[in-house]
Amino acid sequence: TGTILDCNAGFEILSGWTREEAVGRRSLDLGVWVDPEARGALIAEVQARREASPVRLHLRRKDGVQGRCEVRSVLIGSDPAGRVLTVVRDVTDLERAEASMRASEARFRAIFDQAAIGMALLDGERRIRLANSSLTAFLHRKEGELLGLEFLSCLVPAEEGCPPADPQGGGPIAGEGLLLRPDGSRVWGRWRISPIRAAEGAPSGHLGLVEDITETRQREAVSLESEAILAKGQMAAYVAHEINGPLAGISSALQLIQAAVPEDHPRRNYLDLARQEVQRIAGIV
Repeated sequence: TGTILDCNAGFEILSGWTREEAVGRRSLDLGVWVDPEARGALIAEVQARREASPVRLHLRRKDGVQGRCEVRSVLIGSDPAGRVLTVVRDVTDLERAEASMRASEARFRAIFDQAAIGMALLDGERRIRLANSSLTAFLHRKEGELLGLEFLSCLVPAEEGCPPADPQGGGPIAGEGLLLRPDGSRVWGRWRISPIRAAEGAPSGHLGLVEDITETRQREAVSLESEAILAKGQMAAYVAHEINGPLAGISSALQLIQAAVPEDHPRRNYLDLARQEVQRIAGIV
């Protein structure tokens, strides 16, 4: 019948009904059940299986406020119509926390999946447990091929040198270099592995990040080349200036000497040769 035979202090706190008010009355009469059909299903399961699996549903307090509760009922004795022990637990705050956790996980997953840089969740030994699409695109490998591999082992150096070893203390490790993909192509990457710590501060895994810096390196190379060309031009202009000044003086002196020496002088051809060579040097610089 659903008549309450006894209840504890926890029921009084949860429902707002005192023991004196509740004992001898049916839970339906107290208005505890927001959905009476849910009560019927619970009782039917108890009669069929002697107990009902925990179920979460809304229950109503004496003041009319509804809350989420977890209800579990067990049949006492062998008579299917006998007494039933019902345990009720308030899960309102728990469900709010669970909803908040699910929302947080959904936000993290969206950030993880849509990140422009390669990301991987690693276990305590830095083996890949989850990889995003940017990481698989960077490495030219499928996620299934990466799962279980040690993160740094996937970053194959294309030249002498290798990813840095784990520093003392288990802190973050980072580096960059030219990497070799399975198809033989090369790409510049910058990587970092940071420990993930639980609420109490103990490490619970690692987060691996890889950024494609190929375009950045190419721009830097072009910039360095442009700077080198500019520096050479400036140096050439400086040298030309330093040479052209004395050459002008030499040319003027030769011109004065040439004017003073007769054209039929046996050494006149040396002056002509000297002026030609000065002019040739001036043309070079």
